[in-house]
Amino acid sequence: MSINSYYIVLVSEYAKKHFMKSFEKKYNVWNNTFTEIENMLSRIDMFLLSSKINKIHICDTWYIAKCEFRIVWSNLYY
Repeated sequence: MSINSYYIVLVSEYAKKHFMKSFEKKYNVWNNTFTEIENMLSRIDMFLLSSKINKIHICDTWYIAKCEFRIVWSNLYY
């Protein structure tokens, strides 16, 4: 894979309902934060070199990744 490749980021309905919804309620800047997360994940090859992203399940050409992120305009890390 090329480092210049861009990927499509898919978020399941389950994740939206059970995880993202609580972030939306808790942080009014969640939309900005999620936009940055999507940008980061669309260029994941570059970030896999850091310790912020780990592949936790690999299947053929798909994988699930766990990543650390920071809420925009705060020092809160998740």
